[in-house]
Amino acid sequence: MNNLKLPRNDKGRDFFVGDIHGCYALLEHHLSVVNFDKTVDRLISVGDLADRGPSSLECVQLITEPWFFAVRGNHEDMAIGVRRGGWSLGNFIMNGGGWFDELDDPIQERVVQLMETLPYTMEVPVDDKLVGVLHADCTVHSWKAFDGIYNKESVLWGRSRISRNDPTWVKDVDVVVVGHTPVKKTCA
Repeated sequence: MNNLKLPRNDKGRDFFVGDIHGCYALLEHHLSVVNFDKTVDRLISVGDLADRGPSSLECVQLITEPWFFAVRGNHEDMAIGVRRGGWSLGNFIMNGGGWFDELDDPIQERVVQLMETLPYTMEVPVDDKLVGVLHADCTVHSWKAFDGIYNKESVLWGRSRISRNDPTWVKDVDVVVVGHTPVKKTCA
């Protein structure tokens, strides 16, 4: 699945979260601060659920929760690549993936199967707006261009738009939410 189109959440609120990176307790704390109601609210993640923090497995298991939605990030891509071939385990460990190497083989496989279910992009209607979600870089100037056609490298790893300080608005969507690159303030 390349693009997940969520229905409007008419019963609760939608929250968007940046790279969680294994910080499950911190996430739970912040959800409690906003009185997150798992029966009606939704949490939309830009990916990079695991690596670096102390609770990577717990964060990956969020994928199974009915209130949690995420796109694939480059750290999910690395774990998939290690398991399926094509990515160096040593490089993954240097990027925080040591927890994955310590898992038993069947658990590693289950983690990767969960990660493989994540779409590359997501559309979330919020009020009368359409929010586009992806992990790293939106290199197109029309959101419709992502409909089945995207550059995986850019979506998961790219930083060209932010590196160029490109303020060009992305057409066909009201807001684009990304993670991957730490910033001091949001762009608007």
